[in-house]
Amino acid sequence: MKGFPTGFWGKFQQDPAEWHPLLDHCADVAACCEALLQRTLLGARLARLAGLLQLDQYHVARLAVIAALHDVGKFNHGFQDKIRPGAPRHGGYVGEGRQLFQDETYGTNAIEVLGLESMIHWFGPVGDEALSGLLLASLAHHGEPVREPESSAARISLWGAQRERDPLGGLAALGSILPQWFPEAFEGGSPLDARGPFQHTFCGLIMLSDWMGSDREWFPYSEIGDGDRIVFSRSQAGRMLRVLGLDTAKFQQRLQPLPSFSRCFDKFPRPFQSLMQNSGHTPCSFGHTFHTYASVAMSLLCPKKRIPSGLLWNSMTLP
Repeated sequence: MKGFPTGFWGKFQQDPAEWHPLLDHCADVAACCEALLQRTLLGARLARLAGLLQLDQYHVARLAVIAALHDVGKFNHGFQDKIRPGAPRHGGYVGEGRQLFQDETYGTNAIEVLGLESMIHWFGPVGDEALSGLLLASLAHHGEPVREPESSAARISLWGAQRERDPLGGLAALGSILPQWFPEAFEGGSPLDARGPFQHTFCGLIMLSDWMGSDREWFPYSEIGDGDRIVFSRSQAGRMLRVLGLDTAKFQQRLQPLPSFSRCFDKFPRPFQSLMQNSGHTPCSFGHTFHTYASVAMSLLCPKKRIPSGLLWNSMTLP
């Protein structure tokens, strides 16, 4: 949008002044997370860390919801005022986000308006612990752990309603739109064991999602009258994965049937290369690698087709 922000901003550029609404940036990143889980092997990697063969649509939607919360700290006055010259308060958003949830007053209100209580059951008996860890992993999407914030009345006051804006009102707007963006997250589905290594991997997933969703070539700033951003965000996320080569479905489909050595390299194999191509005894063999890659492709393209877990695990170790 052109000009100075008239609402909560997530991205801002000077000269000329342009801004991107914070809710729309949350939609961009959540859509990228959703696409990565659905269209790349990152979904299978996270599934294995949770003791599953694959994530279902409910798991994907719930993780996308957590991804949408990655910038909740930006709703505070200090961050919103950092683009205003001479503003009496400036602040960040990572530590501020953690401090928000730890405050007895504002934290309780934030948990309520974001609907976090209803998300605990998504992660089973350890839902409270898992949800807290995933939220911290989401906040830490710039690569550093979210440090324990210093207790400060001045920092906490950044979340109070004032004449310019109401940060909790902004959080409430995000909380109310999440069920519209990802309705399956709030429906049925089995719990997800999202502890330990799962949270570390999820943090990396959010880093990638935020990098993708912050690319203005693919996700230009919203304009007045654009409509619900999530429709555009989902379309762009899918296109971006295909162009970058992260969505490899079209390449994997070409491996059906498995190509011969001559077809791949336009040369006849030497005797040793023929032996390696026809051998399935080593993961380094040419034939075995193609077989693994193509088999995993079919499992992703046809979810009802089950493949041995060992084959899936081997494919996840390929470059």
